[in-house]
Amino acid sequence: MMLRRIARPLLAASVIADGVHAVRHPHQVVRPDSTGENLMRNAAARTGRDVSPATLVRTLGAVKVASGAMLALGILPRVNAGVLAAAHLPTTLLTNPVWTLKGQARKDAAAAVLRESAVLGGLLLATVDTAGKPSLAWRLEQSRDHAAEIKDAVTEAAQDAARTATDAAEKKAAKALAAARKEARKAAATLS
Repeated sequence: MMLRRIARPLLAASVIADGVHAVRHPHQVVRPDSTGENLMRNAAARTGRDVSPATLVRTLGAVKVASGAMLALGILPRVNAGVLAAAHLPTTLLTNPVWTLKGQARKDAAAAVLRESAVLGGLLLATVDTAGKPSLAWRLEQSRDHAAEIKDAVTEAAQDAARTATDAAEKKAAKALAAARKEARKAAATLS
């Protein structure tokens, strides 16, 4: 519990800082006339809206700041960690275009991608962290098992009730038959 209260804000701090940087300096995240800008223009064209790459970078940065703050505060941490993971990957690749660089610049960009991948790994772990509570899948499985046990118990109780009712009806019928036979014997004795 205490570890989560420390780890989540530490993880979120890095992403929030990236988000603030993207909001304030979008052209440093995606450099003009770069492969990243062309990718952003293509993504904007698919939406059918005329949105500049800088606006998309700012929007992505704002999402990172908002989700990072909620992760740090423990508000829907799994959801916000998932949102941050989804937002962090494109930002990392746009900021460090390894595929367009050569030499030492490529090595530096590759090292930066690896560092950012560590943050992405932490975010992915945070998406599956249940804070010590059972997962939804486990709870669902337990509910199904419990429902099956209840169904079996109700079925068995109904069968027992049916057997008891059948036994009681058979006993009552046997008594009535015995009484009818006795009356028939009496009637036959009186006639003879």
